[in-house]
Amino acid sequence: MARDAGGPSVIPNTVEYAIPGSVTEAVALLERPGAVALAGGSDVVTAMRLGRMAPALLVDLQKLRELQGVLQQGDELRIGALTTCAEITRHPMIRQNLLALAEAADNMADAQVRNTATIGGNLARGKAADLAAAALALDAVIIVRNRHDVREVSAQAFYAQAERSAISAGDMIEAVVFPLLTSTSGSAYVKFKNPASDYALSGVAAAITLATNNTVTYCRVAVVGATAKPERLTHIEHAMIGQPTDEALIASIATKASQGLTCLSDLSASADYRAHLTTIMVERALTLATQRAH
Repeated sequence: MARDAGGPSVIPNTVEYAIPGSVTEAVALLERPGAVALAGGSDVVTAMRLGRMAPALLVDLQKLRELQGVLQQGDELRIGALTTCAEITRHPMIRQNLLALAEAADNMADAQVRNTATIGGNLARGKAADLAAAALALDAVIIVRNRHDVREVSAQAFYAQAERSAISAGDMIEAVVFPLLTSTSGSAYVKFKNPASDYALSGVAAAITLATNNTVTYCRVAVVGATAKPERLTHIEHAMIGQPTDEALIASIATKASQGLTCLSDLSASADYRAHLTTIMVERALTLATQRAH
């Protein structure tokens, strides 16, 4: 559970609790008013303790084995929604092909949280979710299920609205699908943490593909923590594509990282500070991703 800066240490509300034995039962329960899915619990329980959430029903998904594990399907990797961040961090296929995702998972809080927090729960939280940056930079597709259908939602569409993700009442994340990177691709995630909470003041994921002449043929860059929702930095992507890679180019392009962004300002950091951090994090992420693409 992420550290908090004080507040209530107990959950005062009476909460109904259910452990469904199947996905079908789970989505039926999630249609009930005030129902909330409970995966690892690191975010939901913290929000309840701090009075930010008061669900009428907690639907504990822990017994749904079909929502767990990592499976390669051709040139894609399907990760079940209940796969923990600790599992993601150490999975050899993820470390070999989707290093930005492994690094994002490894940057979450402490080992205790990583052993319980899940990819589905982290992505559903949005805002400062480390894995959201990796999902955007790695072109992930999020599989969302409810009682009526199953739909595929791109990470970009999933975070289209600042107020909430694409999860609605009755929905749950079933899995996340990542296209595997090519041998001439590299990715990275870097983060500047709030020392009190471990959440990102600015976290940046980048993915790069190089041609044989070292020019960039593909680039994705995404930021979390600095803005109200996870954001792709498309102006940085466009500036990188078609360019020969070198440190001077990356440094020059990174100075423009905060252009067009509306950065958050709160007790943790000012908007100007978050904007400054984002330029630094973009330079570091692009540099690492490019080095790994060679």
